[in-house]
Amino acid sequence: MNKIVSFLVVVLQLLLVQNVFAQDANQSLLITKLEKVNQSLADKDESKVSITLRLADLYSERARKDAMTEIEKGCATTCNAGVADRSKALRLYTDILPRVPEVNKAKVIVQIGHLYQINGQEEKAVQFYSKVVDDNSSQSLSAVLKSEAHLSLAEIFFKKRDYKRAAGHYQHILNLPNSNSKGLASYRSAWCSFSTGDEPSAIKQLETILTTPSLLAKSSVNGDKSEINTQFHEEVSKDFALFLTQKSVTLADVKKLYQLSPVSTRQANVQHLAYELERVGKKAESLMAWKEAVSTMTNPEDKVTAALAMAQLNLDLLDKKTALTAFESALEQMNDLKKCVQSSNCDEYRKRARFFVVSWNQTEKKQASPELLQ
Repeated sequence: MNKIVSFLVVVLQLLLVQNVFAQDANQSLLITKLEKVNQSLADKDESKVSITLRLADLYSERARKDAMTEIEKGCATTCNAGVADRSKALRLYTDILPRVPEVNKAKVIVQIGHLYQINGQEEKAVQFYSKVVDDNSSQSLSAVLKSEAHLSLAEIFFKKRDYKRAAGHYQHILNLPNSNSKGLASYRSAWCSFSTGDEPSAIKQLETILTTPSLLAKSSVNGDKSEINTQFHEEVSKDFALFLTQKSVTLADVKKLYQLSPVSTRQANVQHLAYELERVGKKAESLMAWKEAVSTMTNPEDKVTAALAMAQLNLDLLDKKTALTAFESALEQMNDLKKCVQSSNCDEYRKRARFFVVSWNQTEKKQASPELLQ
């Protein structure tokens, strides 16, 4: 019987090497066969550890595929695909963990943490991740695994708004050599600073990311970090605009935001800064940002938007003459838009223009100024 089992083990391992589980049907078939072999093996059999780990890996992978399929089909709130397979994988990993060689143990522990986290059992996930980050054995723990555990812990605490604990783990990642998660860790660390009231540090951290190509680069297995992650670059630069509103914004800050933003979002980010400054009551600084934005604008509709915004800001700042000039400029540019009748923005422009005049009139009901009359 033992010879038959050993033969089956060898055959199954060869099948694994040949990737016969690439298709879902083959994967499920292989899981069924491995389950039978695993149940027939004695606990002390030398093949028990490798077969159990392989089986757990297969359950984890099938759970991942099922979860992705569920998300692609539109799962938004309650997503249960893969829970059963992850639970089976967890049982197998934890049962065999005491017998896993020390050199591979940390990797299995991190995987257990991931599965608990995905299944919503975050307290248990924290316990397993903590085992890895607290392990100072250089032989059994790679920097990559330690970085992965720190990042997972940091993300759990960040989601819970425990920014102090999250920041500590992000900092560990930044201190580890060859970590592929330094860009994300820097970004989240900046948000931790911002959320705890340390805006200067938050601004400095985002500026460091935007001026360090390696932090903006896509993570790569082979270590090549030459390609910028455009989506990440856009997200960081937009948040940089938001963070700047917490300080006294200068023209140099506006120019810096423009230069550090991706070409595709430079204009949008400066406008975002202008809107945010107005929202927090910094109208003079908002006006300055709009003026700088206009100097590089090429889109006619953007120019109308800017002119209407500057008209209102100048009026709020009691510069009626400049407000009138900006408003007249907006009207002229609206008339110059040949496609304005077809543009979805034109109705909004007209509403904003009308609101500007009506609101101005309401403030001067008793005595209209020459600018209002004009």
